[in-house]
Amino acid sequence: MKRLTPTTPPSAVGSHLGAPDGGSHPGAPDGGYVMAATALLLIPLMIFAAFATDVGAWYVEGQRVQRAVDAGALAGVVWLPDEAKAAQIALETIRLNGYPTAVLVASQADLDAAAIGGNPAVMVDSIRPQELRVSMKSSGDIFLAGLAGVGGVGIPGQGTAEYVKPLSMSNPTSALGNGVDAPNPDNFWLNILPESNNRNAGDLISSINGRTGSNPNYDSRGYLYVIDVPAGASGANWFLQIRSSCFTQNQGRADYTLYAPDLTPFNDYDNVAAANQVETDTFGREINTGPCNWSAAGDDATWTDFHDVGTAAGRWVFQAKHAGGSGRVLYSIRVVDGSGNTCVSTTNPNCPVISALNWMGAFTQAAMFGAGSPSSFTDSELYLAEVDDEYAGNTLEILLFDPADGIDAVKVKDPFGNFANFTWDTIDVDEFGYDGGNYYTTDAGPFNQLCGGDSAVTSPAGGNCNPSQSQRNWFQDRTVRLRVPISTTPCNGTDCWWKLVYVNNSNDSNETTTWRASVIGDPVRLTE
Repeated sequence: MKRLTPTTPPSAVGSHLGAPDGGSHPGAPDGGYVMAATALLLIPLMIFAAFATDVGAWYVEGQRVQRAVDAGALAGVVWLPDEAKAAQIALETIRLNGYPTAVLVASQADLDAAAIGGNPAVMVDSIRPQELRVSMKSSGDIFLAGLAGVGGVGIPGQGTAEYVKPLSMSNPTSALGNGVDAPNPDNFWLNILPESNNRNAGDLISSINGRTGSNPNYDSRGYLYVIDVPAGASGANWFLQIRSSCFTQNQGRADYTLYAPDLTPFNDYDNVAAANQVETDTFGREINTGPCNWSAAGDDATWTDFHDVGTAAGRWVFQAKHAGGSGRVLYSIRVVDGSGNTCVSTTNPNCPVISALNWMGAFTQAAMFGAGSPSSFTDSELYLAEVDDEYAGNTLEILLFDPADGIDAVKVKDPFGNFANFTWDTIDVDEFGYDGGNYYTTDAGPFNQLCGGDSAVTSPAGGNCNPSQSQRNWFQDRTVRLRVPISTTPCNGTDCWWKLVYVNNSNDSNETTTWRASVIGDPVRLTE
């Protein structure tokens, strides 16, 4: 039997069966539904596309704003406490970073009220003496979001930068290198050797020569010090005084120059300019008015007034350079009030503080302590630096040039009276390319051996922390680097002072040395 085949096209059957109302709609296409749905969804799809495009642009603008305010904060913070200058520099930096029409506003209310689409608004304020916050409001571009009724978008940004002050290499009084002067002796004199000396005599920066060739650490500026006069001391009579020590009979002279505070208190080196010079003189032991009869009880040299630094608050810079003569210059500097008294910074907030800026050149000898005979073997404790709470958790780096001559060991003591742990190496070959000493064949390190709290460093032998007495001169003409972890609680109450301890177990110190202390890290940093 012949099989019959349907004559109705499948599409017609499908259309007929699929009719929503059950009626017959031959030839009706499916595309009508797609077009209808697309038409209904087109407007929200366009709105979503518009927002996707514009939000991406706003995100990019937000990154530009953040980079600009960060740059402004970093550039401006170094001008504090001059807030007007800091704000000016921050604004100029933002203009150079893509916002040439930015304007400065005075308050948060003005910043909030700044018109969207107008000039970018910038607000600058100091939130602490060393911290600057820069806020800004820019406008986001509108490409397609206007179709959804978006009239404008403000793009905010905020950056905060902090300036971490250099460590104060000093002591808690307004005197430095005062030897055994009561009531607060610091047990050493400041020291400068002639330029003609080799640096292995113990002066790292004043000596032009090394044992073979030139000294790469020579600094034509000599030794620099900061005399920080607080605002509360301004207008009073605070006199900077200088004294040449009678301890040695060497006839050395020094050039002393004082530079006035300027408008960049976080950059002390730029003070050393002719425009800032207020006083200069050259003298040595010839300033003494009486016989030079030094004894263990004190130094008979005369203190001489140099300049009244109470005329202006700020950071004065004092410079000392060797000026000729046959030998070293041992000198002391101090700031006294109108009655000739020094002060203590931990108890007097208006006390001027003297601190070494680049390096500290020092000389100490056991005989100065008046303990009797050289057989007394008295340990010497010397103030190193003040490490405030702001440095908590960082690393203290101490550079000691030519340490341990004539003594057994050098230790580091924290404000709590504990000997500090540290790692160490020597750096002259690695850092300065200098290997003229020939006291040992290669640079000593890095050993990075942890020396325990009661350990010391005097010799590179195997990275030993406590070598034998016969190894005391291994660091002749070498710069030793110590790295000391700073506790999260670095201060003992108001005492934040770290010390060097010269250990004299089997000999007495006769030490000429140069040192520097700093905290590892960038002094200018973003905090938020």
